[in-house]
Amino acid sequence: MINSINELECMIKWERSAKIICAELNNFVDLKSALIIVINHIKKLTGCEKVSIRLHDDEDYSYYIYSELPESFINKNSLCAKDENGNIIISPNGKGYLLECMCGNIIRGRFDPSLPFFTEYGSFWSNNTSDLLASTSDEERQSGTRNYYNSFGYESVALVPIKVGDERVGLIQLNDMRVGIFTEDLIEFVEVIGEQIGLALKKSLTIPG
Repeated sequence: MINSINELECMIKWERSAKIICAELNNFVDLKSALIIVINHIKKLTGCEKVSIRLHDDEDYSYYIYSELPESFINKNSLCAKDENGNIIISPNGKGYLLECMCGNIIRGRFDPSLPFFTEYGSFWSNNTSDLLASTSDEERQSGTRNYYNSFGYESVALVPIKVGDERVGLIQLNDMRVGIFTEDLIEFVEVIGEQIGLALKKSLTIPG
């Protein structure tokens, strides 16, 4: 139910953006160029400072597209866990590498939708990562986290999976140093965009050449 003129205007804005994003992903020639346009629309739509996309890359999930993230952050790119000798650890189920941190949780589908910082779709979001780290356990967060986002000052963080069929092939990552950027409706909208990116990736895999 729409409760105000502002909410109506917001819904109209989201609908317009969704149409532009869908058109871009349905008719792209170059995937990377299309995704750059998409994350720019997400930035405008959400007002979020940083938006990026991670995609599957040789059993890791590197930044495929990123906007204005510091190089020191990008250099901490790999999600793969390593042993004391620096060797990458194989996942306990033998399928790929063991992925660390909250990004790894979302890509591997480790989440508990009964907790307020996870959604039924399998996304993570927090409007105050400092409070989240102080008030939750590693078990609740599904694993030990490296706390990169919080250590770089990002208080509002959202991680939305990108799926091709049932397979999680990457995620949309939103970071902002301000507290309280996101709403449930906004996260649901970004999840819809994630679905559209998944469909575009599926299409790109079937294009000859």
